[in-house]
Amino acid sequence: MNSLGIKYNEKGYYFIKYTMIIMLISVVCFLPIIANSLTNSYDGLWYSTYYQAGNLELASGRWAWLFLDKIREGYSAEPFNSLLALLFMTAGTYFLFLPFMHKKHILLYALLIIVSTTTCCYLSYRFQSPTFGASFFTATLSAWFVINSDTSGNIKKVLLSCALGTLLLSVSLGLYQSNIGCFCLALLAYSMYMLLSDNRANTPIILIRGIGVLLAGCIVYKILWDVALILRHTAAASYRGADSVSILTIIKMLPQSILGTYASFVDFFSFNEGYYVFKIIRCFLVIVLFAFLLFQGIRKLRNNLRDCILFIALWLLIPVAANLFLLLAPFAGWLSMQMTGPLSIVVPLLLCVLEQGIKRAKICLILGCVFLYGNIYAVGTDIDALSQGMTSSQAIVQNVIASITEEEIYSDDNEYLFVGNISDSPLFRKNILWSRASSYAKAGDSGIYSSSYYDSYKGVLDDIGIQLKIGSLDDYFSVLEDDSVLSAPNYPNPKSIIKKGNLVIIKISDNIGIEYPQ
Repeated sequence: MNSLGIKYNEKGYYFIKYTMIIMLISVVCFLPIIANSLTNSYDGLWYSTYYQAGNLELASGRWAWLFLDKIREGYSAEPFNSLLALLFMTAGTYFLFLPFMHKKHILLYALLIIVSTTTCCYLSYRFQSPTFGASFFTATLSAWFVINSDTSGNIKKVLLSCALGTLLLSVSLGLYQSNIGCFCLALLAYSMYMLLSDNRANTPIILIRGIGVLLAGCIVYKILWDVALILRHTAAASYRGADSVSILTIIKMLPQSILGTYASFVDFFSFNEGYYVFKIIRCFLVIVLFAFLLFQGIRKLRNNLRDCILFIALWLLIPVAANLFLLLAPFAGWLSMQMTGPLSIVVPLLLCVLEQGIKRAKICLILGCVFLYGNIYAVGTDIDALSQGMTSSQAIVQNVIASITEEEIYSDDNEYLFVGNISDSPLFRKNILWSRASSYAKAGDSGIYSSSYYDSYKGVLDDIGIQLKIGSLDDYFSVLEDDSVLSAPNYPNPKSIIKKGNLVIIKISDNIGIEYPQ
């Protein structure tokens, strides 16, 4: 066998070994979510073991979601769903780190991404989790094709690599737009790595190709989205400003959007979301990591002004690259946890860039272990909060069903409505870990919108296997304006279950939320 064949066999063997190790550790870490079908109190709870994307997702720009759901026939049950998502994430980290594969601590860096609150959030969305994972995978694979494109000038190889990169990036955008930052960060980190190595001459080539694939990928994505909208006779939705995006608005709001990327970056690395032990030390180490990277770049490139300026520019653009979605969708507003996939790969990638020489390799190992230690506690806290919230929510609803039966007001002719955020119920049990968890993980707290409460109760009933006839959303909003209901005591106090004709209203808490703005 020739040397090339041996090389490919070695890579294939390492990929299998890598996948098995990461999958085994990640499954053990997220076993409570998989075994107990834990979900958050948002979309994850609203849809059960079967769901297929349709015009609602298409209108938000997620056209590729329809194809992914079609491939799996809408099947969203555990353990298949989480295992598929974790497999996508594992393969994504492999291609993310493939250009750095000679580094010593790749498995550690991969675990920093997999064992994170971001991945935990992905899995808590049940039917959406493979979509998040597939978007991450296609974004990193797209970047790998650009990085791996031939730098010797073979036009056919370059065009093929860039074409595949463009297609994969458009698919990633069509699955979940915010993961475009994974593509950008992968190229940015590799470019910084090349500047610090002896292969600096190829850096501009990779960057130019990357920018070309980025622009082409966005254009192809938009064309495919428009075609899909026409074929399905629907229009872009106003969700997160999807129907307001244009080149003019992007340019017009660029200064504001750039500031937003830095604000979101600082907010994420302040670690306010989630319970990170030694949070102050963790924040300090992130600052040290960024400062040390800049110092290394300036020290090594100080005699080459052009490369030094390029390195500093790339360093300054890290927050912009991570949150590029905010530039392309200036009306998106804020970053929720499921949109932090790119931010979760920042530290592991920077550790890869810095890992040169035995002394720095040991420093990177220590830093990686400290960050992973914090991640484990944050993920554990979130999983515990998900478990607490789901258990309490289900117990309260089951008690309500028992009360309805005992009071003999259960009938096939009646419709039932639950009023109030369930986590504000006096019966809802939550310890300090629930309070410390990330906002998405506080199962039972369905946010601020009344419609979310309405959908969440339907999800809880579905999870516990109770078929109860729920009143319409219009009836629900009418009830929220009824003073006799709002002034009623909360369940399980007497008179907390109110019967009005064929409508049975159960007052769970005083927090009724607000109506979602149209």
